[in-house]
Amino acid sequence: MTLFVPTMILLPFVLLSTCAAHSPASLAHHNLHKRMAGDMMENIFSPPSVTRTFSYADNFKKQTFRHLPPPDKLSERQMKTVIPEFFNKNCFKNCLKDDRAGAEQPITEPTTRNLISIQQLIFVEMNPLRPDHVILQNNKRIDKALGSARTTGNGNPLAELADKLASFNQRDLQASRSAIRSHEDQLVASLADVYGFLGPENIFAPHLLLILGRKRIADTLPKKIEPKTFLKGLQFVQTGLAELANEEPLYNIHFVKQFAKEQVEMFGDSGTFNAFMSEIARSEPYQAFQMELQSPQDTAGYQLQLIQLPRAAQKWQNALQLPGDNASRINLQDWALENTKRRLVLASRAWELTENMLDIYTPDGLQLLLNKIRV
Repeated sequence: MTLFVPTMILLPFVLLSTCAAHSPASLAHHNLHKRMAGDMMENIFSPPSVTRTFSYADNFKKQTFRHLPPPDKLSERQMKTVIPEFFNKNCFKNCLKDDRAGAEQPITEPTTRNLISIQQLIFVEMNPLRPDHVILQNNKRIDKALGSARTTGNGNPLAELADKLASFNQRDLQASRSAIRSHEDQLVASLADVYGFLGPENIFAPHLLLILGRKRIADTLPKKIEPKTFLKGLQFVQTGLAELANEEPLYNIHFVKQFAKEQVEMFGDSGTFNAFMSEIARSEPYQAFQMELQSPQDTAGYQLQLIQLPRAAQKWQNALQLPGDNASRINLQDWALENTKRRLVLASRAWELTENMLDIYTPDGLQLLLNKIRV
C-alpha cells in the first residue's frame, strides 16, 4: 500500500503575478524528494498529485504512520534503545539527509521527540473515542440552519451551497485583484495578488507561518525579515487592499503604500517580493489549500466556503433560496470558522511532524525506521 508523505512538491505557478521574470537565482533551486521503492519496503510516496489540506491528518494516521505502536507498546525508553541500534546497523548515509550524513550528528533525541509527538497526535488528539464535540455540535447547527433550503433533486444543501460559493468567491477574488492591479500607484498595483492570499478571514495564516519556518523557504527570505513580523504585515494589509478591491472609502490606503515600500526595501524591488510570494504559492501545502477553496469535496471543504459569504443578504439567500437574515448568515460563518480552525490545527500538526521527520531522514530511511519500530 502506498504511504502518504506531504512534502514541498513544486507545482505550476497559480498566482497572476506579473513579475515572474524577476525571480532571483536562489528561488530557482528546489530540493525535491526522490521517489524510492524496493522489494522489501513499501513506497513512502503517494502518486504525484496534490493532497487536499483536510486529508493531511487522515493520511498521516492511516498511511504514513499507521504502523507506529501506541505509547503502551513503544515507550520513550524503548525508542531511545531502538533508534541507536537502527542507526548503527541499518542506516547511515543512505538513510539520513545530506546535511546529517557523514557528520554523525545525534539523531536519537530529535527522532524520539518527534515520535512522541506523533503518538500524541494519533492516539490522543485523533482518538475516535474522543471526538471533537465542538465540531460535532457546530455540524448539527449548520445542518439545521440549511435544513429548509431547497435543493435540486435530493441534493445535499451544504454541498450545493458550497459549490456555488466556491465559484462565486473565485470570480469575486479575480475581479478584486484586477481592480487593485489597475490602481494608478504601481507599488500599490503590484500587491494585487497579495489580496486574499491567506484565504477567507486569513484562515491560512497559522499554516503559512509553518511554511515560512521550513528551511527551503526561510533561506529565500532576506536575513533582516522575521517570519512572524512578515506574516503580520500580510494580514494587516488585507484591510486596505479590501477597500481598494470593493471601491470603499480608502481609510487604510496609507498602510497599503507603507507595506509596499517596506517590501521593496527588504527584498530590493517589487519583482523580487512577488517572486518570493510565488515561491510560497507553488508549495504543496499552499496548493493543497487552494484545492479546498476552489473545489470542495467533503464536509470540511464545504464548511470552508461558508466562512466567506456574500456580504449582501439577498445575494446569499438567492444562492440557495435560504430563509433567514443577516443574523443567520453570521451564525453560519461563525460555526464554519470555528470548525475550520480546529481542523486546520490537526492538518498543520500532521504536516509539520512529517516534515520534521523528513528533515532528518530520507524517504526510504524513514520507511526503514518505521519498519524497525513496528516489530
